[in-house]
Amino acid sequence: MYLKDVAARHLIEEGPKFEEKVDKLRVKSYSEEQEEFRRAFLEVAEEALDGDDDRELLRLKESKSMGDVDDSDAGEVQKKLDEYFGKDDHLNENKMFLKKYFRNKMWVDEGKGKKALDDLVSDFSEDEEEIEKQEDYEREYNFRFEENAGDRVLGHSRFVEGSVKKKTNARKL
Repeated sequence: MYLKDVAARHLIEEGPKFEEKVDKLRVKSYSEEQEEFRRAFLEVAEEALDGDDDRELLRLKESKSMGDVDDSDAGEVQKKLDEYFGKDDHLNENKMFLKKYFRNKMWVDEGKGKKALDDLVSDFSEDEEEIEKQEDYEREYNFRFEENAGDRVLGHSRFVEGSVKKKTNARKL
């Protein structure tokens, strides 16, 4: 069977308006994928905002501070402290301090993870100075062959002092 026979058979089976079948599994370009993801995100965001009018899409997490301790948890801690230390009436000064220390959780640092503004500024300036030092070093290293060649002129003296070479005079007869 020749190629012209195959072409003739196709014309007979498919008809004169033969079209190539387009693949439905076409590969999308990067920009098309990103546009599709963006549209999907915007649709989900609209649904989330339309469904709950009182809720926002993004919100701050509520953090527990020392005053937000649950009453049941505080009652449990108080009960255990009373069981161990006894009533407040019978305690001396040191044991009373220790009981208050455990009840108020004084060992927990309230400013945990929060640095003072001065510390942040000093850390930033130290980091900035370190980066400048690194950049200077890199610049010196990268241009070590180019920079220093232009600032000095290489030359050789005509007569070397202290040389053992015999001085000849061409005018001598």
